[in-house]
Amino acid sequence: MDKFWSFQPHLGTERGQSTVEYILVLAVVVSLSLLVFRSNQFRGFLGENGTLTDIVKRQLEYSFRHGRPGETRFQRPNYGSGSHDSYTGRFFIGKDPYPQ
Repeated sequence: MDKFWSFQPHLGTERGQSTVEYILVLAVVVSLSLLVFRSNQFRGFLGENGTLTDIVKRQLEYSFRHGRPGETRFQRPNYGSGSHDSYTGRFFIGKDPYPQ
């Protein structure tokens, strides 16, 4: 019985409390982040085929192809028609002159 009472003074100390608190805070942050990232609303907005992802993808594809901002989806060009968003005519000269 004397052994049991000899450990009692260590029960009242705050040694290790901060470690336990950090572990609990980490568990709460991880559980909340999993709850948010796995939700259907989050995946619908920022997921692989989400609305924001689709808008950014269209803008990047268009600006890479034509060298100016836009959002039109990629279509296979018909070079015989003379219709292209970036060029006019058969010999592909720029629509707008280069800035001086």
